[in-house]
Amino acid sequence: MYLKSDKLDSTAQHQTETAATGKATTNLINIGELDAMDDCVIVIPSCDKYSDLWEGLNNSFKKFWPDCPYEMYLVSNEKDGFIGANNIKIGIDRGWSANLLRGLDGINHEYVLLWIDDLYLIERVNTDNVMAIINHAITERYDYLRLNPVPPPPRVDLIINDNEIGRLPESDYYRTSTICSVWRREVLMDLLDPAESAWEFECKGSRRSGKYYRFYASLKKNIRVSNTVIKGVWDPSALSIVKDLGLVEGPGERAVMGGYEHLINRAKRIRSDIFSLLPRKIRTFIKNGI
Repeated sequence: MYLKSDKLDSTAQHQTETAATGKATTNLINIGELDAMDDCVIVIPSCDKYSDLWEGLNNSFKKFWPDCPYEMYLVSNEKDGFIGANNIKIGIDRGWSANLLRGLDGINHEYVLLWIDDLYLIERVNTDNVMAIINHAITERYDYLRLNPVPPPPRVDLIINDNEIGRLPESDYYRTSTICSVWRREVLMDLLDPAESAWEFECKGSRRSGKYYRFYASLKKNIRVSNTVIKGVWDPSALSIVKDLGLVEGPGERAVMGGYEHLINRAKRIRSDIFSLLPRKIRTFIKNGI
């Protein structure tokens, strides 16, 4: 299902600049630049202790992105992945960044759509829109493209279909946010530190990323997901959502977050929402000081 789909016709596109906004607008008459599509694959950096999440993730793709045109690669230790995904077995678990680096060594494609193993799709993906912005990123040799505004860019530089895209300043906070992010593979490998966790990479890697100019993000949430597991346990709210959607039957052997921990987690999300209201320069200063 996630192996390469039948090839589409080449894209005919033209770029205009509107007088009112001054923003470049790319109109795609027919989605599907073959070279660009073939140059990007989905990579899921996982490990065997999270293998119980793979079936639910697979179910979410079947239900909400059945026409996904990108090959999928699952990085595991020793366990087999799910049907439809290429499996890269790296052996002993050395941590998130180290595992991802070893997995990327086994991929020859120039671009990767990084997908976290506990992010389940919860709404249908508009494949045409996603392909349009990824194809543009590959054609224009972006180093990084964030498909969701987490966080959003400070300004809009161009419009692709109905996606407003903006460049991320070199010093921007969470510049290397991993959620629904497209990377030039060699850039991602250069910025990864094998000693870092995913959270550390998003913080420290953002500071290291300043040497790369072509970092962009969309103002539109192109892919709607639920972050199902936090610190190794199910988020009860997320679990309820994915159960109702028929993606999982229950928590299985994985523990569910307790009431107190869930309350603390919700408080952190509220704090994050408040933080996002601060001026961007202040947010960047605070995050870069951590």
